[in-house]
Amino acid sequence: MLRNFIFACALIFIACGALYAADDVIEFQAKDLDGNIISSSELFSKNKITMINLWGLWCPYCVRETGELAELHKKFQAKGCGIIGIEAEPKYDGKTLNASRKFLQDEGAEYPNVLMPEGVKVFEEVIGYPTSFFVDNTGKILGEPIVGAQVTKYEPTLDVLLANLDEIK
Repeated sequence: MLRNFIFACALIFIACGALYAADDVIEFQAKDLDGNIISSSELFSKNKITMINLWGLWCPYCVRETGELAELHKKFQAKGCGIIGIEAEPKYDGKTLNASRKFLQDEGAEYPNVLMPEGVKVFEEVIGYPTSFFVDNTGKILGEPIVGAQVTKYEPTLDVLLANLDEIK
């Protein structure tokens, strides 16, 4: 019985630790893979909802889901949703950037990708890759992030967020 109680408390602690305040907003400036500086507001304002996918070439799960994300992006663009990739490489050099560009092109990932910006608290607290956040057109976090390559959860999450967009605001 004590063991079950401790387990339940641990689950509550983990769940509460992952919660974000209703007014948490993601804001950043980052470089795209060509070195151009782009702001989050510029990226988010184009969509009703944006899925921010943190990924890296070193992550086999990230690599495996990229083609499916490209398809999801094409499907949801007409609904006012976009995807932004944030590449979390340990080192950005010409070789890494070229490999990333080639990989994204081969996978048909036409959505914007930027390098990991510094100083974004929610990105610094990520516990696994890939991790996907969902934000509105101002960068306000909507719900909880999805940790891991859980492609089957992305579409239903976007559908629910779109259906409830007026209530969320």
